[in-house]
Order: sequence, then C-alpha cells, then structure tokens
Amino acid sequence: MTVIGVEGLEQVGRELGTSIDPSATRRNVFLRGVDVEALHGEPFSLDTGDGPVRFRGYRPANPCAWMDTQVAPGGVPRDAGTRRGAV
Repeated sequence: MTVIGVEGLEQVGRELGTSIDPSATRRNVFLRGVDVEALHGEPFSLDTGDGPVRFRGYRPANPCAWMDTQVAPGGVPRDAGTRRGAV
C-alpha cells in the first residue's frame, strides 16, 4: 500500500504547470494535512469508520515510470516528487 500527501502532488503540478489527478498515480491512500514524510519508519493508524487499521511507514515512495508516462504530459522529472510525502 502506498500513502501519499495530496499537497505534494499539488506542488508537483504547480511546478510542471499542470493539474495532476491523484487517481492517476495509482497510490492507494491520499491524505491531506498530514506530514506523510513523518510516517517513514513509524507505526500509524487510519480510521476506516469501522475502527482503526494499523500500518507502518517503511520507505519513501518516489516517482516511478508510471508517473513519468501517465500523470503529466511530457513526464514527471525524477526529482519532482522526491521527498514530497509518500510512503
């Protein structure tokens, strides 16, 4: 599962001069107002409405080939989303 901060995607979109549809990233969970980088190496939980589900943020999820071809016309630079809040 990949968790991504929506603010990081929005910043990349501004830098590229485009709007990025979060669903195009194939990330599983989108959070707003959360320091997703702080979850790296830490346990955390998300409440589903039926109770919390526990996770651990293992490693950063940097941009991949999918983002280069599907997210923004012309490709997302490899460093555009690096360290922008995805685990």
